Amino acid sequence: MERARFGIFEADLKAGELRRQGLKVRLQAQPFGILAMLLERPGEIVSREELRQRLWSADVFVDFDQGLNKAINKLRDALGDTAENPRFIETVPKKGYRFIAPVSPISDESSADQPTASNPALSVQAEPRPRKTYRNAVVVCSVALALALSVGLGWLWTRQNDGIYSVAVLPLVNSSSDASLEYLGDGLTESIINNLSQLDTLKVMARSTVFHYKEKETDPRAIGQALGVQAVLTGRVFQLGDKLVVDTELIKVSDGSQLWGEQYNRKTSDVFAVQEEIALQIASRLKIKLTGEQQRLLSRRTTVNGEAYQLYLRGRFYFNKRTDEGLLRAADYFRQAIAYDPNYALAYAGLADCYGLLGFESYPPKEYFPQAQAMATKALQLDDQLAEAHTSLAMIKALYEWDWTGAESEFRRAIELNPGYSTAHHWYGIHLEAMGRFDESRRELQRALELDPLSLIININSAYPNHYTHQYDAAIAIYRKTIEMDPNFAWAHDDLMLAYEQQGKTREAIQEAVILLRLSGESELAAAVQSAYSTGGYHAALERWLAGMQEQAKIRYVSPIKIAQLYTRLGSKDEAFAWLEKSYAEHCAPMVYLKVDPRYDSLRNDSRFSGLLTKMKLQ
Repeated sequence: MERARFGIFEADLKAGELRRQGLKVRLQAQPFGILAMLLERPGEIVSREELRQRLWSADVFVDFDQGLNKAINKLRDALGDTAENPRFIETVPKKGYRFIAPVSPISDESSADQPTASNPALSVQAEPRPRKTYRNAVVVCSVALALALSVGLGWLWTRQNDGIYSVAVLPLVNSSSDASLEYLGDGLTESIINNLSQLDTLKVMARSTVFHYKEKETDPRAIGQALGVQAVLTGRVFQLGDKLVVDTELIKVSDGSQLWGEQYNRKTSDVFAVQEEIALQIASRLKIKLTGEQQRLLSRRTTVNGEAYQLYLRGRFYFNKRTDEGLLRAADYFRQAIAYDPNYALAYAGLADCYGLLGFESYPPKEYFPQAQAMATKALQLDDQLAEAHTSLAMIKALYEWDWTGAESEFRRAIELNPGYSTAHHWYGIHLEAMGRFDESRRELQRALELDPLSLIININSAYPNHYTHQYDAAIAIYRKTIEMDPNFAWAHDDLMLAYEQQGKTREAIQEAVILLRLSGESELAAAVQSAYSTGGYHAALERWLAGMQEQAKIRYVSPIKIAQLYTRLGSKDEAFAWLEKSYAEHCAPMVYLKVDPRYDSLRNDSRFSGLLTKMKLQ
């Protein structure tokens, strides 16, 4: 086989050329050599050793693994492919690679008879040859000129946008003098991101990553280079009365050229139309061929009520603060949005997430998770194509109902509906961790990180497969990196404390415990714990911490799982099991980690522990 066609690509194996829709794609010799070997044996595993022997010279002293990985990445970039959701090249761990797309050999005869992008004239059906008159000559010349211009302009446009498969939507700047309108730019940004992330051919940076750059005077090209994307959308929002003005610009990262720019002047009530138009314009300018279903998704309006949409945007603004106060305010705005539009599925999904996160540890799970379940179910009754609602329901099934099969089904459905939704990959990865399926978990969390590399919570969760398999040094490196990103991120200090504790580094562990308590607003308890450590050691510090938690439980809700964990760390088995039983009875969400969390290792040989695992169907 000298030439092959797959998807929108053609490869000339003899000439060493790759073309996409008739246009040549630049590809170095080694990546093309890998492609050629894979195309020669579609569906079969081509081992790393075979690739090394054929494409790497034995007398060249290089790091083969690093070189092969770079070559594979360059090949995937050229094809617009990813390792996590491959369309063409699948990685077979510890073995090699496999070409998974259909491959069709091309003969000279078949290519001559088939219309192609490089020979569009062949798409015109042959007709009897007309008489040679000057009029016919003018017509033929006009058609030829039109075809040439069409192909030429198309070539220029495609060359300008060649290889653009990734974009970052930077936070739209609030240019209004009213700071209370900050939610508007944030909400529009998030809506555009969510719309574009539904396109499986486009990688879109997630909200928490791009919002890392909010209110920072940074060159968009520099941001694009830092995030590894090929295009960046910037813009401003201005509102005066009922008038809304949105200025946008799409910039090519490689040279800073403008791919597209537009100003939208609308009534404030038409704000949801603006984000839809922007998403469609970006897809159009990047020459993304939309299927009918994709176009429907980009054009879909989750509400036609302007007031409801504005309230929803306010709800998302407070939801993304991820504090208890923020979640409570967000829930209030989502409820108001539903009052304006009782069929607003996205608002029900937002409300479900608020209730679920509040019920994780801060409030009684039996009060909040059933409400979350009702809201997610209502959202899906209204719109069963909503990835956010499937993700919400999956979270509830996993953390509260302990329906492991149902949770997995919902996570998979969410990812199928929106492959670019980082939250679905993130939460699915956490679920797989709890099940002890660490290799699968790593893949999902890596995909979430690719979409949202600056998310603090995804970064620390990506360390859990290492933490839960006792690879503490690797986990600690990730926790430290996350703390460098934000020294005030309490969860990272919590996880770092536990990793140090497992290594027996009590001094480092207590330092992190004190920081954690201070960041949680417990300065007095932090001082007491530190003092107890200084006078009585680590055991005394944990006892003082436990006493402080029990005092707090008299005036507010304290999750019994926190008490159980402290008793476990103190080695008080009977008390630990008593509080674990209370946690089981309340369906405390962190109980899902019982199977894998190393802090319970001292309890694993006790029949009471295996009994809990059996009741939770985790055995």
